[in-house]
Amino acid sequence: MVRLIVRTLVALVANAVGLIVAAAVLDDMELDVSGMLFPTERLIVVNAGEPEARRRFTIAHELGHVKNRDTLLMT
Repeated sequence: MVRLIVRTLVALVANAVGLIVAAAVLDDMELDVSGMLFPTERLIVVNAGEPEARRRFTIAHELGHVKNRDTLLMT
């Protein structure tokens, strides 16, 4: 369940390219992930259980995936 919208500089960059960034508790999942990109929903979800610095890194990492898939930004 998504519990909050993330407000950091890197999240604002994501917002500027049309993405929503949210935090959710991902520790209950079978996958060991710090975050996930849902391109069709234009959503990045970061693990709320991670330290803030790790969440910022994860957002930047997922933005790198977006950059490498330029078609997402062209819709």
